Amino acid sequence: MGSITITPINLGLGNHTLIISLVDSSGYVVNASKTVQVNPDPRLTIVENATVTDQGIPILLNVNYSGGTPPYTLTWSTGTSSTAYLFYGEPGLHNVTVTLRDGTGYVVNKTVSLQVNPKLNVSLSLSLLNQFLGEVALGKTSISGGTPPYTLTWIVDGKIEGSNSSLNLALTPGSHNITVIVKDSIGAIAERTEIVNVGYGYILLLVPLATVGVIIAWMLRRR
Repeated sequence: MGSITITPINLGLGNHTLIISLVDSSGYVVNASKTVQVNPDPRLTIVENATVTDQGIPILLNVNYSGGTPPYTLTWSTGTSSTAYLFYGEPGLHNVTVTLRDGTGYVVNKTVSLQVNPKLNVSLSLSLLNQFLGEVALGKTSISGGTPPYTLTWIVDGKIEGSNSSLNLALTPGSHNITVIVKDSIGAIAERTEIVNVGYGYILLLVPLATVGVIIAWMLRRR
């Protein structure tokens, strides 16, 4: 009865020459050699430009991989197979997975969690308080969606008038354009404009009663 021996048995990374020895029952030996390459296990990483975004603003995902044995096959859980991928999603938390399979069938998976917030929106409410020869405009905003923190800019008739969450500004009589611009941390911008018309106030003169009597007597004498 013969035997087969292969040396070496434990192979590290790199190129190796295997010696295969066949010995038959009579002791006759035949040797053969085979060169093999041992590659490291494939490694896979996902590089993203953000993990939080607003609806309609994509997140760029890139895949880097090394090791393993080509050819490689990439598959995203969303269906695409490219190394660079623009992810769009509905509002909510999304777990996106990419799978790498090398030429030997070795499989590696990586997953990234991405948060998509609703679109940024701002509403503007204005109220006017009567004031002598003009009015005071009180502006308030309501912000929804987007990714905080937010920055606000108030523009009245083309001029920046403040950056607080509310506006308190005296207006002269006439028509005025009041705009609020909101920018979130992603860079999304929402704005709202209202037109207000300020009328002229009334001048009220308070005259003492004694003075009124003098005026009436003077008018009677004139007749």
